[in-house]
Amino acid sequence: MRLFFPLLVLTAACARSDERWIEALDDPDPFERALAAFALCEQAPERAPLTLGVLLETVDRSELELGAHAARHLELLARSIPDSLRARLAANPLMTEARRRAIEDALRGAGRGRR
Repeated sequence: MRLFFPLLVLTAACARSDERWIEALDDPDPFERALAAFALCEQAPERAPLTLGVLLETVDRSELELGAHAARHLELLARSIPDSLRARLAANPLMTEARRRAIEDALRGAGRGRR
Protein backbone atom coordinates (compact mmCIF):
# COMPACT_ATOMS: atom_id res chain seq x y z
CA MET A 1 0.00 0.00 0.00
CA ARG A 2 2.84 2.40 0.83
CA LEU A 3 4.20 2.28 -2.74
CA PHE A 4 0.88 1.71 -4.45
CA PHE A 5 -0.87 4.83 -3.15
CA PRO A 6 1.62 7.42 -4.50
CA LEU A 7 1.55 5.64 -7.84
CA LEU A 8 -2.25 5.77 -7.81
CA VAL A 9 -2.24 9.51 -7.08
CA LEU A 10 0.34 10.26 -9.77
CA THR A 11 -1.53 8.17 -12.33
CA ALA A 12 -4.80 9.86 -11.47
CA ALA A 13 -3.19 13.31 -11.52
CA CYS A 14 -2.16 12.80 -15.11
CA ALA A 15 -5.74 12.10 -16.09
CA ARG A 16 -7.35 15.33 -14.84
CA SER A 17 -6.83 19.04 -15.24
CA ASP A 18 -6.17 21.31 -12.27
CA GLU A 19 -9.70 22.67 -12.58
CA ARG A 20 -11.22 19.18 -12.34
CA TRP A 21 -9.18 18.47 -9.20
CA ILE A 22 -10.28 21.79 -7.70
CA GLU A 23 -13.92 20.87 -8.39
CA ALA A 24 -13.33 17.47 -6.78
CA LEU A 25 -12.29 19.18 -3.53
CA ASP A 26 -16.05 19.69 -3.02
CA ASP A 27 -17.04 16.10 -3.89
CA PRO A 28 -19.54 14.59 -1.42
CA ASP A 29 -17.26 11.56 -0.96
CA PRO A 30 -14.45 12.29 1.55
CA PHE A 31 -12.16 9.75 -0.13
CA GLU A 32 -12.54 11.57 -3.46
CA ARG A 33 -11.87 14.91 -1.76
CA ALA A 34 -8.69 13.51 -0.22
CA LEU A 35 -7.47 12.11 -3.54
CA ALA A 36 -8.18 15.46 -5.18
CA ALA A 37 -6.17 17.27 -2.51
CA PHE A 38 -3.21 14.91 -2.87
CA ALA A 39 -3.28 15.09 -6.66
CA LEU A 40 -3.57 18.88 -6.72
CA CYS A 41 -0.61 19.21 -4.33
CA GLU A 42 1.46 16.99 -6.62
CA GLN A 43 0.25 18.36 -9.96
CA ALA A 44 -0.08 22.07 -9.20
CA PRO A 45 1.88 23.04 -6.06
CA GLU A 46 1.02 26.70 -6.60
CA ARG A 47 -2.64 25.79 -6.02
CA ALA A 48 -1.94 23.54 -3.03
CA PRO A 49 -3.17 26.14 -0.49
CA LEU A 50 -6.68 25.38 -1.77
CA THR A 51 -6.31 21.90 -0.29
CA LEU A 52 -5.69 22.93 3.32
CA GLY A 53 -9.24 22.34 4.57
CA VAL A 54 -9.51 18.95 2.90
CA LEU A 55 -6.11 17.84 4.21
CA LEU A 56 -7.09 18.79 7.76
CA GLU A 57 -10.42 16.99 7.37
CA THR A 58 -8.62 13.89 6.09
CA VAL A 59 -6.36 13.83 9.15
CA ASP A 60 -9.52 13.49 11.27
CA ARG A 61 -11.14 10.77 9.14
CA SER A 62 -9.43 7.62 10.41
CA GLU A 63 -11.85 5.41 8.48
CA LEU A 64 -10.28 6.65 5.24
CA GLU A 65 -6.85 5.39 6.36
CA LEU A 66 -5.25 8.36 4.59
CA GLY A 67 -4.12 10.35 7.61
CA ALA A 68 -0.41 9.71 7.05
CA HIS A 69 -0.67 10.84 3.43
CA ALA A 70 -2.58 13.95 4.48
CA ALA A 71 0.05 14.73 7.12
CA ARG A 72 2.84 14.40 4.55
CA HIS A 73 1.05 16.80 2.20
CA LEU A 74 0.47 19.22 5.09
CA GLU A 75 4.22 19.28 5.67
CA LEU A 76 4.79 20.18 2.02
CA LEU A 77 2.16 22.88 2.34
CA ALA A 78 3.76 24.21 5.53
CA ARG A 79 6.81 25.19 3.51
CA SER A 80 4.77 27.65 1.45
CA ILE A 81 2.03 28.84 3.82
CA PRO A 82 3.30 28.49 7.40
CA ASP A 83 1.43 31.60 8.54
CA SER A 84 -1.90 30.14 7.39
CA LEU A 85 -1.24 26.99 9.39
CA ARG A 86 -0.23 28.97 12.47
CA ALA A 87 -3.40 31.05 12.09
CA ARG A 88 -5.47 27.86 12.03
CA LEU A 89 -3.86 26.77 15.30
CA ALA A 90 -4.50 30.11 16.97
CA ALA A 91 -8.02 30.64 15.64
CA ASN A 92 -9.60 27.39 16.76
CA PRO A 93 -9.07 26.37 20.39
CA LEU A 94 -11.60 23.54 19.90
CA MET A 95 -9.63 21.94 17.06
CA THR A 96 -9.33 18.17 17.33
CA GLU A 97 -6.12 16.83 18.78
CA ALA A 98 -5.38 15.00 15.51
CA ARG A 99 -5.57 18.23 13.51
CA ARG A 100 -3.56 20.21 16.03
CA ARG A 101 -0.83 17.56 16.12
CA ALA A 102 -0.78 17.29 12.29
CA ILE A 103 -0.34 21.06 11.91
CA GLU A 104 2.36 21.25 14.59
CA ASP A 105 4.21 18.28 13.08
CA ALA A 106 3.94 19.78 9.59
CA LEU A 107 5.37 23.09 10.77
CA ARG A 108 8.20 21.34 12.61
CA GLY A 109 8.90 19.08 9.64
CA ALA A 110 9.06 22.07 7.33
CA GLY A 111 11.44 23.81 9.73
CA ARG A 112 8.85 26.43 10.60
CA GLY A 113 7.72 25.36 14.05
CA ARG A 114 6.71 27.74 16.79
CA ARG A 115 9.39 30.19 17.72
